Amino acid sequence: MSSSAAAAWDDSLSDATLELGRAIDAEFVTEQRAAELEADQLARRRATIADVARSAAHRGETVEVRVAGRAFHGTIAGVGDDNVWLTSEVGDVHLVSAAVSAWRTLPGTSEGNEARDPGSIRALLRSREQDGRVVSIVLADGVEIDGSVRTVAGDHVILTDNLGEVLVALGQVVGVLERPDRR
Repeated sequence: MSSSAAAAWDDSLSDATLELGRAIDAEFVTEQRAAELEADQLARRRATIADVARSAAHRGETVEVRVAGRAFHGTIAGVGDDNVWLTSEVGDVHLVSAAVSAWRTLPGTSEGNEARDPGSIRALLRSREQDGRVVSIVLADGVEIDGSVRTVAGDHVILTDNLGEVLVALGQVVGVLERPDRR
C-alpha cells in the first residue's frame, strides 16, 4: 500500500472514529436526559403535600391552596405534622394537609426560606388556648367560626365568642386563621 493510500485509509479511519464518537456521545446524552426525566417523575410520584410545600417555601413561591371550597393565597412559612402554614395578606393561615383539594403555584416569588415546623393543628390550638388570641376556625363545609380557644379536648375544641361557647369537632377543622387585627 502506498503512503498516499495509507494516509487516505488513516483519514477515513479518523473520520469514522470521530463519527462513531459523536454518535456515542449523542446516545449518552439522550440516555442521560431520559434517566433524569425518569428520576424527576419518580420523585414527583413519591412527593407528599408536605414535600411540595417545603419545596415551595425553599423557592419562595406564591401559592393558592384550596380547602373546603375556599382559596387561600400566600407564601409558605412552615410545614407541620398535619398542616401547611401560609403567610398571606389576611394573616397566618394553617391548613390541614389532608383537606387540601388543589394547589397552584402563582406568578411571583419572595425570598425563599426553610419551612419552619409549626407542629400540629391541635398544638396550635392549645397554644391559642394559653395565650387567648382570637382565631377563625375553618370547617370542612367552608364555614368559618371566630372565637377565643377556651379548651382543646380529645376530639373537639371549645371556642368562646360574644354569644357564649361553641363546640367544634376537631375532625371537621380544615384550617385555622390568625389575623393580626384580632389579638
